[in-house]
Amino acid sequence: LEHLAHHDPLTGLPNRAYFNRQLGEALEDLGKGGAQVNLLLLDLDRFKPVNDNLGHAVGDALLVAAAERMALLRGPHDLVARLGGDEFALIQRVRQDPILEASQLARALVQAIATPFSVLGHQVSIGASVGIAKAPRQDAAAPALLKSADIALYAAKSAGRGTYRLYKEGMVMAGAIERGELRLHYQPIVAVADGALAGYEALLRWQHHELGLIMPADFIALAEDGGQIIRIGQWVIEEACRVAARLPQHLTMAVNVSAAQLHQESFVDAVNHALLDSRLSPSRLEIELTESMALTSDAAQSAVAQLHALGVRLSLDDFGTGHSTLSNLLQLPIHGIKIDRSFVTD
Repeated sequence: LEHLAHHDPLTGLPNRAYFNRQLGEALEDLGKGGAQVNLLLLDLDRFKPVNDNLGHAVGDALLVAAAERMALLRGPHDLVARLGGDEFALIQRVRQDPILEASQLARALVQAIATPFSVLGHQVSIGASVGIAKAPRQDAAAPALLKSADIALYAAKSAGRGTYRLYKEGMVMAGAIERGELRLHYQPIVAVADGALAGYEALLRWQHHELGLIMPADFIALAEDGGQIIRIGQWVIEEACRVAARLPQHLTMAVNVSAAQLHQESFVDAVNHALLDSRLSPSRLEIELTESMALTSDAAQSAVAQLHALGVRLSLDDFGTGHSTLSNLLQLPIHGIKIDRSFVTD
């Protein structure tokens, strides 16, 4: 009865209840004799299609086989548990280099699950994504550690799956797209002469499930530090193009881009893909840049030239600040200038 209460009946691994108890105990022992704790969360990639197409019997056998491979890789003091569905967790107790050991274990897990399985007469290939969180201190709380590992798992999935990621503070943004928390608000652009609507500027907001509406100034730096800004920026362009395509033909859509995006080799291709996918005319998309972004490198200047050749409108944002000079206006193929508000507020 004790065993049944604390173990998964399918795989024989400890269940969520037993895992929670063991995690709490591991955190209580944190620091004693140099003991350190890592938490690894693992999701099986492409498991649902196997379950749907080959049946639940094959799916169950695959879970059992995957669990066996995971159990073979655990250390003598580690715990592997099935949390439910295709979700697994591993508590790793270490005394040397926690990050190195967690990375080695995660890499081994990803490689082991990527090796094809033979189950009930079927050759099945799946993968695994792993998120890692290191208990930061002796008073670490289990829910906070689980949340950190979950955020790292989202980051691994966002990176293309079949890989692992270590939790970092900036990763709080990872998964915001998957959870549908990012929003675009649209600020109207009107003609000064008659007040007629000329277009919109897309403004990014984060509707956090716990913290409410968060403004860009409070999360863009996190996204940049955590390596999420490229993907978030691409989502913004794609979403803005889709919305613009449904608007009257004379209206434009302006989008801010980051320096990281502009320096990305694939940025122009990504913009072109968004235009083709939404069937939006390039002349209706306006990319907002700053001088420092557009002039700091050959890669950035090349991207600006390619965007111009593509037919995309370009505007210079925050003009009048930093090292703004009128001579820069001759170097850049821009369609408009946004004078910094510090010059016009009064």
